[in-house]
Amino acid sequence: GVNISKVKSSIDKSSYKASVGFSSGVSIKYQMAKNVAVVTGTWYNRKGYNLENNGYQPAVFILNDENQDRSLISDVQLDYLSIPLLMDFSFGKKIINHIQLGAYYSLLQNAFAEGVRTNKSDYGQGYQISKQYFNESLDLCFDNSDIGFIAEYKIDVPVFEWANAFISINQSIGLKNILNNSDDAKSK
Repeated sequence: GVNISKVKSSIDKSSYKASVGFSSGVSIKYQMAKNVAVVTGTWYNRKGYNLENNGYQPAVFILNDENQDRSLISDVQLDYLSIPLLMDFSFGKKIINHIQLGAYYSLLQNAFAEGVRTNKSDYGQGYQISKQYFNESLDLCFDNSDIGFIAEYKIDVPVFEWANAFISINQSIGLKNILNNSDDAKSK
């Protein structure tokens, strides 16, 4: 599937943009009644965001007053292995609609940023522009886990007697600040 993810920040919200990532996984459904089931499984999710500002740090916005001639464009990617626990409520006859509500727990597998830092230096009659491309590990910048709520709407269409095709859309909301505030993360 496709993920569209973004982060919420209390500082300079305009620097953070949504990002598109990949998702895949295996789900197991335990039918409890005709229209009620419990769904769990293991999902891989690439979440993240894009960051554009005049700073140097590739993961978060840090105000940089001393050098206004600097810019940063960073694509932050966070790979998670998620375990959802959802209640599934279904309705419909031929085309089956599902509303799923529940929680998830995710373990961070990989965190990195790639992008470009641009510096402009003035020399009286002229100037110099330099670009530095980067691909940096951000494992120390983020907490190893995330937890939150998830809601999903899914439509099942029978294809064969033994298989359905489906399309779904879900919204997950993290309850935890995933940014690691340790000294190691701040020096990154």
